[in-house]
Amino acid sequence: MGVVRLDDGRLTSAVSTRPVIGSGAVAGFGLLGVLLCALWAANFAVFHTLAETFSIVVAFAAAVVAWSSRDWIGRNYLLLLGVGQLFVGGFDLLHTFSYKGVGIIDSRGGNLPTQFWLAGRLFEAVCFLVAVWAPQRRYGDRLLMVVLGGGFCLLVGAIFADWLPAAFVPGVGVTTFKVSIEVVVVAVFLAVLMLFRRRSGGFDPAIYTLLTLSVGAKLLTELCFLWYTDVFGLTHLVGHALKIFSAWAFLKAVVDSGLKRPQSLIFGALERERALSGEVAQHARMLDAVLDATLDPVLMLDGPGRVLFASRAAQAFLERGARELGGRTWREAGMDPALMAPVEDLALEVLGDGVARTREICLSWHGDRLCLELQVSPAGSSNSVVVVLRDITARTAMEEDLKASLTENRLLVQEVHHRVKNNLQIVSSILQMQGWQITDLALRGHFDEACGRILSLAKVHELIYKQKNLAALDFTQYARTLCGELFRASAPRDDRIKLTVAGDALVLGVDKAEPLALIVHELVANALKSGFGEAGGHLSVRTFVPHPGEGMLVVAADGGIADRPLDFDGTSTALGLRMVGALVRQMHGDIAVRRADGIAVEIRFPLTENQLVEV
Repeated sequence: MGVVRLDDGRLTSAVSTRPVIGSGAVAGFGLLGVLLCALWAANFAVFHTLAETFSIVVAFAAAVVAWSSRDWIGRNYLLLLGVGQLFVGGFDLLHTFSYKGVGIIDSRGGNLPTQFWLAGRLFEAVCFLVAVWAPQRRYGDRLLMVVLGGGFCLLVGAIFADWLPAAFVPGVGVTTFKVSIEVVVVAVFLAVLMLFRRRSGGFDPAIYTLLTLSVGAKLLTELCFLWYTDVFGLTHLVGHALKIFSAWAFLKAVVDSGLKRPQSLIFGALERERALSGEVAQHARMLDAVLDATLDPVLMLDGPGRVLFASRAAQAFLERGARELGGRTWREAGMDPALMAPVEDLALEVLGDGVARTREICLSWHGDRLCLELQVSPAGSSNSVVVVLRDITARTAMEEDLKASLTENRLLVQEVHHRVKNNLQIVSSILQMQGWQITDLALRGHFDEACGRILSLAKVHELIYKQKNLAALDFTQYARTLCGELFRASAPRDDRIKLTVAGDALVLGVDKAEPLALIVHELVANALKSGFGEAGGHLSVRTFVPHPGEGMLVVAADGGIADRPLDFDGTSTALGLRMVGALVRQMHGDIAVRRADGIAVEIRFPLTENQLVEV
């Protein structure tokens, strides 16, 4: 017998050149056949009793072997079939005791032994079907004995209580019930053979051959007893001979699995365990190689802080060998608390909730500044964590340099905006000084308007350098400041005109904010100058973001002079209105005038990408 390995519950012979049925078995069956023929010709009662006794003894022997070797064969399909043979032998024993001429149990005119025969065959067919349907299923031995024993007692009780239809009627012969049950048994055994063939890969080849021969012989036996018309006919002899062969083939399958092969199974299990140990060792070597090739130090710590594993990089970093670290806490190993205390705190947090964490620390290491990124992750289901120490000193220095550079650039940009604002204010002051020498009131007014426009631009740069975001400003806030100053400078001193500035947060870059600031300045100044009569009214400036990527400005004078002309094209005589039209076109926007309950100028313009951000 060669090495046998256990593979997913399947018994597989590695080397087996011996035939399933040896020459001795063939010679023995030959002699037994001659003896049976002689007994059949001389005395049928003796022949029948001897044939059934042989089947009963073999069935009981198979049951004993299967039960005794259940720990070796795995409590699988062979245990189910072996225990089933115990009760099949019981049906055959009752069939023999009640057979005509034996006289131990009243045969009831031949009906009782026939019913026991049918019960035994049906019970056996169902056991085979269940076993082959799920050959790798594990059965509880006691539960199996209770279930099969209960089925046996139920059938025997039903037969003795005469609950089943008659199977044999004296003077008439077998009944339709008997024939129907035989047909069902034949169909079940056919299904068993088909399942055997489909699941042949799940069985040992020798066991598969023996069980197939056993089931095939049982199928032929049922056909013989289905077709026979004379108790003393040839089919009766052939049926009993096939029944004996079927019982022997099953016994040999159980004996080969339960008695002859346990030693091979043990060696096969040892061989499989050795192979698995080799695979585990190979995976462990691969894992060690990967961890040792990792440049970042890797540690495994348990709950109390003991070092369970340290990669080569970790040993070199900590300047301690595996013997100094293994099984010791970091305090016992004399490791630096500045490093290990944060690691321990982070490890306790990870062990608490099982969520990986990352933290950055900087410490003094051998007189130099060292920055580390601590990555702590739970190590599976064990009460331990894996710690990866990543040197980020260079990255941290680069980030600090970048932050310093950004701070410096911010200061420079702020200084640029501040100087632009100062220069614009200087230009405005020079114009105002020049304007004091002009006696023409109309020309003096033009100088004042130019100064106001310049101051509006200066206000844009002033708001930019005063806020955090130097690339853009909240135009709604700017409009509120600008309109407040214009209102205080140009509006009447009484309360005839009310001002409201509100709207969405409209964040614009300088390229959009400067032209829109001039637009607001011109529209508000024009409204305060000529938009209201003696009764006054309400001036509102509102900003909107009606759609993503689109801005909107509405300057409305409610209750003002609704019929005053507003011409924004190049033919307008008012310089401010022509400027508004030119600036709207520069922004690729649209301008519309609404005349209902006053007059409203509505300007829509596209927003450049990433302008709708929070200041």
